[in-house]
Amino acid sequence: MDAAEMAALGWQIVVADSSGAALAHQLDRMADGGAELVVDTRGAAPGALTLAAGEAEVAARIGLDTIQDYEGQETLRIQTEAADWYYHKFGGGFASILDRDGKDWLSFRPWGGSDGIYRGIPNMAYPDNVFHPGHFNCTTSAPVAGPLRVTFETWSKDKVWGARWRIYPDHAEMTVLAV
Repeated sequence: MDAAEMAALGWQIVVADSSGAALAHQLDRMADGGAELVVDTRGAAPGALTLAAGEAEVAARIGLDTIQDYEGQETLRIQTEAADWYYHKFGGGFASILDRDGKDWLSFRPWGGSDGIYRGIPNMAYPDNVFHPGHFNCTTSAPVAGPLRVTFETWSKDKVWGARWRIYPDHAEMTVLAV
């Protein structure tokens, strides 16, 4: 039985390296009925991984909550070991990334020019103003959150633009779904 079949049945799984040591993992159920297995292989013994039914305690390395008003908008806050990421749900962009020293690497503010309103990432759909913090031209799906990854999608209201974000403890990945 594969991971998707196990997830469909509501089973828990255990992932182990070639020495039998359990590895941190999460199984995300996807909207299309499938599943994605995320495994942290740092420090794993080389060789094949094994997948078995059972329960395994996985320590969370990432957290998620919603802030009702961060720089003028409802915001997803993703907390990782390296930084806290602040994503404007209706603008479709990150307003802030605060590192562990409190430095804001983006510094979006809903006023000014290059010192505020023009800041943020990804800023990729000008002049449509989608995927930019501070605007209200997008909708963001309910995030799928686990101990190792947070995944969400953002679409322009007209469905012309779409992107999927996957945030991990040490990096982020964006996949453009529609242009």
